[in-house]
Amino acid sequence: MNRFFNITGPNREHENFGLDLLKRIDYKAIETFIDRGRYFTVCSPRQSGKTTLLLALKKKINEEGRYHCLYCNVEAAQVAGNDAENGVRLILSRIAQEAELELKDPWPYQNFASILEQVGSEGALVTFFERWLFQAQPNKKPIVLIFDGIDLLSGKTLVSVLRQLRTGQINSPRLFPKTVILSGVRDVRDVDIEINERQSLIGRSGSDIRERSVVL
Repeated sequence: MNRFFNITGPNREHENFGLDLLKRIDYKAIETFIDRGRYFTVCSPRQSGKTTLLLALKKKINEEGRYHCLYCNVEAAQVAGNDAENGVRLILSRIAQEAELELKDPWPYQNFASILEQVGSEGALVTFFERWLFQAQPNKKPIVLIFDGIDLLSGKTLVSVLRQLRTGQINSPRLFPKTVILSGVRDVRDVDIEINERQSLIGRSGSDIRERSVVL
């Protein structure tokens, strides 16, 4: 097939024309953030190549071999809103599928649902990684986790995810991802989170996880 210009969805290297996205960002800075275990954001407008960049970043990190990089698009959890249990379930399902696909590890998919049932949505993300990485040691490389579309989450689902990232970071990298990259059109730390008509969290309320924002 001849290459063509693509304006919908991520570029495919062998099908579409495109720039080397890793040259459009400060990759050395990203390497430094990862090596230091920083959690940070990647922000850019729609149709600017963000998802293509994240997939290229995942590929490069995995090829370099020091970390396992997992990509998780969390857009499916947008519908959950204040139903944090459903939102966290959808996110854990995506992480588990990615782990089975990329790492050939069936444990996450076999166990994420029972973990959610045991500890509830407010602790499931942290407990999931603690149990998975504990049983996988010492063979597991540190994990770099990419959350794409994080700014599409809302309400209690977004609050739960951000607070668990902050809690889990305490045990990173042994029992939680070494680095989490949060990607969206907007910087998630600047998003106002509305819980209901009477309660909202105004900007920067989720967690203090950013080294600085990487802009594409």
